[in-house]
Formats: sequence, C-alpha cells, structure tokens
Amino acid sequence: MELHQDAGTCTDTRPTAVVVSDVLIYREGITAGLSRLGDLRLLGAISADELTDALASHAVQIMFLDISRSRSRDAARAARTLAPGIQVIGFGMTSEDEGLAGAEAGVTAFVNHDGTIEDLNRAAIRVLSGLPVCPPQLTTRLLQRVAQLAGRGRPDADSHLTRREREIAVLVEEGLSNKEIACTLNISPATVKNHVHMILDKLNLPRRRMIMLETGVHGPRTALQRPRVQIQSRPAA
Repeated sequence: MELHQDAGTCTDTRPTAVVVSDVLIYREGITAGLSRLGDLRLLGAISADELTDALASHAVQIMFLDISRSRSRDAARAARTLAPGIQVIGFGMTSEDEGLAGAEAGVTAFVNHDGTIEDLNRAAIRVLSGLPVCPPQLTTRLLQRVAQLAGRGRPDADSHLTRREREIAVLVEEGLSNKEIACTLNISPATVKNHVHMILDKLNLPRRRMIMLETGVHGPRTALQRPRVQIQSRPAA
C-alpha cells in the first residue's frame, strides 16, 4: 500500500504520521481512529515490508509502530536510519521486555497494549513537544539498563564471584540449561540452581537471562573462560 496525503494541502501544517503493523485490520483501524481526531495528518497504514519505500518518498514526523510483532525492532532501526528525526511511538506493548528491546532499537515513546486511540494521539503530541511517554514499570527497567551499560569497562565489577560462580556464569551466557551445566561440571542441577541464584544476588540482576548481558561486559574476557571438561576414555574390553 502506498502512502497518501489524505487531508493534505500545501498549507496543512499538522504533523505527518504513518501507522506500521503487519496486521492489516489493526493498522487500518488505528489510522482511521487517529484521522477522526484530526490532530495529525495520517499518510496511511503500511506493513513493515513497505516501510523503506514509504520513508524514502515521504516526509514522516511520527511513526506508530506495533512493537508486539516480531519484526518491529528491524522496522524501528530502519526508520531511524532513513529518517533520523522521526519519532517512533511503540504501541501494543505487552511486557517491559518488549519495551526494553524497542528502546534499544530506537523507539522513543510507548503505549501499552490496553491503550486507546486517544492515548496514541496524546503520545504523539507529547513527543513532538519533547515530553516523555513511558509507562512507570518500563521507566524503571530502562534506568536499570542504563546503570548496567554505565558499568561497562570496570575490570573488577564481577570480582566478588567465586571461581565456580564465574564458570557457571559463562555457561549461562552461552545458553546452557541448568541440567546441561550440571553435566558439564559434574555437579547436581540443584547445586547449579543455587549458584545461579547467588550470581543474580551478587550482580543485582532480576532474572537469569540478564547474566548474559552482565558477564559479557564486566572484566577481561579471559577471566570468564569456559571451564575445560575432561572426557575419560572407556577402558578397553
């Protein structure tokens, strides 16, 4: 679908906007609702596949992006590259993880999945005025993420982990399950679980997957080498 100047004349000074979602009925419904409110000049509703051509040929100030879809992060990055000044408003957010991933991709404002058309319209007006639009829970997560990034390069940030905890942290970072780690280190899954809890406590991390971010940025990489596993050969029959 091509974008169009639906209410446009050369004297129309309303901010231009586009709605991006891979769900046809979703994006068209939002476009119709925002058009009825009249504060924005809606150029149309498109899928993620149509985004590159649309932004290359139209001056878009606001992009409403469905961040519940799998390709939303790629769409956000593409929008920021093709139109550096564009404001990307993520809608349909169902979790803080989605919001965090969207923020890292370039989304500048967020509306939850239970938000209304009025909420989206209000978000557009606020971001154009330089005001924040972010649910409180996501704000907390974003601040935590900034604090983690600020700690990069500290050589002793994880020095309070024991040798065994460092070994387990590296294996978690590589994506191994507790059972796989237990087999690798020849210890019980329950022991691995206890070590993982200790690592989370010491690094002040909320969940296991964050170990992948934390251990990969603190200290020299050589300090977190994967433990060697000795494979004993079977005696000859």
